[in-house]
Amino acid sequence: MNWKQKIKRYIPLLPFLKTQQYKVLEILRPHWTFPNIDSPYQFRQANYEQDFQEITALFPLSFVSYFCTTDKEKILFLQKRFDTNVPCFIVRNDNEFIGFLWIAPTSDTYWVTNLFVSGQFRGRKIAQQLLSFAVSKIFESLPIDSIKSLILNDNIASLNTHLHTGFTIIGDKTTQRIGSISLEKYRSLK
Repeated sequence: MNWKQKIKRYIPLLPFLKTQQYKVLEILRPHWTFPNIDSPYQFRQANYEQDFQEITALFPLSFVSYFCTTDKEKILFLQKRFDTNVPCFIVRNDNEFIGFLWIAPTSDTYWVTNLFVSGQFRGRKIAQQLLSFAVSKIFESLPIDSIKSLILNDNIASLNTHLHTGFTIIGDKTTQRIGSISLEKYRSLK
């Protein structure tokens, strides 16, 4: 098949092409300790028995993955994270579950995979406090040198939260997807 035939074959799929652009951020292990968080909220590592139902209720389906579209698949996805000991951190006040953060291991580092604060609590720097808490706990407990995060370019609030916590932008990533086919391009700024 020549290139013209290939292009003709894929033209009907172009309306389904989804392009997403991200900033890649990283925080290095500091040579100092994170300050204690003076906050009216409680931060801690999540516990499956205590927190699973509240995390599941708050967890947006859009966070799960491109292939996961039902609440049942979301529950299985989150159970797998707990079963494989992916660190999850939560924030709550006395009687309300406010948000969560996952930091997942990969072959070379840990990645902030999901950071979510309930809408009514946004704008109070809770996400920044939760991120600081989680990063400090990961650096205290694991012999790693950095934690990375991938933020959609148009998610200014999350980008600012990461930057105020000490993350720096180290690159750009573009993902193009048609169905289950995904192409990624990474550009390092280092």
